[in-house]
Amino acid sequence: MEQLVKSSFWSSGPDFLKKDEQHWPTLPADVRRADLKDDPEVKRDLPVMEIATTEQTFIDMIVSRFSSWMKFLRVIGYALKFCRLKTRPEETKTKLIVRDLRSAELAVWKSVQAASFEKEFKSLNKTGRVIKSSKLARLRPFLGDGLIRVGGRLTSSTISCEKKHPIVLPTRSPVVKLLVRWTHEVHGHCGQTHLMALLRKKFWIIRGNAVVRSVIRNCVTCKKLSCRPVTQIMSDLPDDRITPGDPPFSYTGADCFGPFLTKQGRSKVKRWGAIFTCLTSRAVHIELLDTMDQDSFINAVRRFVARRGPITDALQTKGIDWSFNPPHASHFGGAWERLIRSIRRALNAACIGQVTTDDVLSTLFCEAEALINSRPLTKVTDDPDSPAALTPNMLLTLKGSPEPFTKTDPKDMYTKRRWRQAQLLSDQFWKRWTREYLPLLQDRQKWTTTRREVQVNDIVLCLDERLPRGTWPLGRVLRVILGSDGHVRRAEVKAQNGVYLRSVQKLCLLLESEE
Repeated sequence: MEQLVKSSFWSSGPDFLKKDEQHWPTLPADVRRADLKDDPEVKRDLPVMEIATTEQTFIDMIVSRFSSWMKFLRVIGYALKFCRLKTRPEETKTKLIVRDLRSAELAVWKSVQAASFEKEFKSLNKTGRVIKSSKLARLRPFLGDGLIRVGGRLTSSTISCEKKHPIVLPTRSPVVKLLVRWTHEVHGHCGQTHLMALLRKKFWIIRGNAVVRSVIRNCVTCKKLSCRPVTQIMSDLPDDRITPGDPPFSYTGADCFGPFLTKQGRSKVKRWGAIFTCLTSRAVHIELLDTMDQDSFINAVRRFVARRGPITDALQTKGIDWSFNPPHASHFGGAWERLIRSIRRALNAACIGQVTTDDVLSTLFCEAEALINSRPLTKVTDDPDSPAALTPNMLLTLKGSPEPFTKTDPKDMYTKRRWRQAQLLSDQFWKRWTREYLPLLQDRQKWTTTRREVQVNDIVLCLDERLPRGTWPLGRVLRVILGSDGHVRRAEVKAQNGVYLRSVQKLCLLLESEE
């Protein structure tokens, strides 16, 4: 014992702790935990699982089956009437009267309050007041007709007793939400303030504004009347818009506009225009259409290809590869939709409301085309030494010099070297296009934040500007189509009359999918 007391083991620990771990003694095999499972001194790990449950009353169990407050009250009224028949055989089996509905409502609120304000009931029955920590303490509640009512400061008021002492209701009761929803619908889907004023005539809902906001926010009818179309962050520009060097109209957007009235003998006929927009250089080409049928547009395309050359090399045999935008999605073609507006302004200024002939209208189209192609793509400065603003005509006609020829050979200006001058003008256009115009496309003008994606089984309204808002078709999303950036840009919607492909900006979300 004396050796054990004098040992340094108690102050400095065992000697092997001062060595590396590789020199530590190993644990004997019979001391390992796996071999001690039958040892009574070893505590075992017992799995513990905790489940939190909430006890539901009969009222809470059946209220989810009803969408109307009055229908719910009538069912409760008939149930109470049936129970009274056993003790009061003299009561006839007639229809419900107002007294029966009031008795049913009183029974419903007693059940709701008993489940939500158990401690308050005990305190009021025992001392006549609630404890200070209760959420009802500020209301000075009291018991009246077996219900907790607001005491408040309006006791001396001449208004009715129900308004002076409204019934206190909890926040998260499904019965309360059913009452608020019914009141909201009966009074013409009124707003939050109006609905709160109506409820306060008889009820005092704890955190009532939150309940009212929740009901109005989830009201399908209110969403139909006020919901906004779905938005998503603006997508990146495709490579067709930002890749320099290709010939004009290598990547082209096409659209039709009109109609315009022209004279044909003594009658007036309609004519349309077809616009072809170079997605890179922003040049335009306009063709006249006699009708809006397929043949007229194909002839316009043939004239355009004959003058401007093949549109793309995707199909060697045809020279054209079509890519269609979803219906009613004009923002998919913003590159030419904005130019149509400019063309209309130019034509309206030239015609001044006059009815022209086909020959005059064709001439006006050519003049409008020249005017639009001479518009500046870059900013115009006040500096007299700065080069002229970049325009599409500089590439189409090669008659305007984007900037002085400081690095050219005088021999290039000879007649036999005109091809080198044209090539130089083209190269300088694309250099300035890359340096001055391309950075202007960097900013997102709108739709700058990421929003919730449209999902399968979402219930939506299909926006249609031609119809009143109340008649927009209701549909369910069957399939979503992602863009190149991974965001949902289009969706297939099943409506009453079929399946439609729509842009997400033409959908108004009503109910989110539960998946």
